Amino acid sequence: MRLPFILLKVLAIWAGFAAVPVVVAKIVSGNRAAVATFLVVGFVLFFVAAFGERKIRKTLRPSSIRVGPYRVYAIEDPSSHAFATQGLLSADPTLWITRGALSLLSPNEIASLMTGMRAAGHQGGLRFETALTAILIGFTARIPSGFREILFFRQKRSKTILIRESARGVFWASFVLILEFFYFDRRSGSPPVAEEILRKLEAESRRCVPRLPVALSSHSAVAPWPDAFLTLGRPCLLPERAVNLEV
Repeated sequence: MRLPFILLKVLAIWAGFAAVPVVVAKIVSGNRAAVATFLVVGFVLFFVAAFGERKIRKTLRPSSIRVGPYRVYAIEDPSSHAFATQGLLSADPTLWITRGALSLLSPNEIASLMTGMRAAGHQGGLRFETALTAILIGFTARIPSGFREILFFRQKRSKTILIRESARGVFWASFVLILEFFYFDRRSGSPPVAEEILRKLEAESRRCVPRLPVALSSHSAVAPWPDAFLTLGRPCLLPERAVNLEV
């Protein structure tokens, strides 16, 4: 059961975001203002969590398609990946797939992949992680693009990064690295998706790097950025050793 750990993580994040405002409120207006500030910060975090998946949809701007019995969001990206997220008040995970994966896999393989991703999404903690991902998407967007390319995608820059950009990048990257610690580790066990499908996706992920928010890696079927300098959270959603191309 992940619920106790989720509650501890929520309290830790709440306390972290509220620490400075509460101290300022206590100095300026006393204990009652500090308590009120702590509660206001909690309300804001709940609001962000409640609309976290909507923020992800707004960022990715997908189109809705049907895959068997499931409604799936198709992302306009040439890479081959599938993702699972879950809104705070949603009963079931939301399924995502890129246009590259739709072209790479057969209809039966796509249906099998979506079924497996839906099963993986029920492992627990996905609502919390979706809210966390929405926050991280906002923070990583504030990191200057040149700094972000080097940090997460291992891209070389032809232009010099300004000192001001570096300082801003370090500032926001520090928040990102602290928050990414709150993702759960990968589980062991058999993956709910056929290894042949995962092999196709992982082989293709080494050829085509997705231009998607890096915080999505914890929601992916296979690692979207296997050669990245830094990965946020888990390499992917599915259990550890789900696929090994060296076998």
